[in-house]
Amino acid sequence: MTTLVVNTIPARALAASGEILRHCISVGGALTGEHGVGIEKLPFMRDMFSLDSLAAMHTIRTALVPSDAMNPYKVLPRDDHPIDLLHPQRKVPQ
Repeated sequence: MTTLVVNTIPARALAASGEILRHCISVGGALTGEHGVGIEKLPFMRDMFSLDSLAAMHTIRTALVPSDAMNPYKVLPRDDHPIDLLHPQRKVPQ
């Protein structure tokens, strides 16, 4: 029984974090302040920004970093490579 409870903690923590982030966005808040978005907040960028705004961000990023060498898959949400936050052994595509 203890193992089951322990194994649900990360998923419950991410779910709670998601609720908090969605509430912040709903009252006009932001996902982040001084620091970067972080991979755990990437999916919520779609709740905060329009598809056109995200496309513009991707265009600017591609112009500045055409090789996608700086923090690939970690700065803007990408449908082609979702990141699994529940598994510490996850690998971000390179």
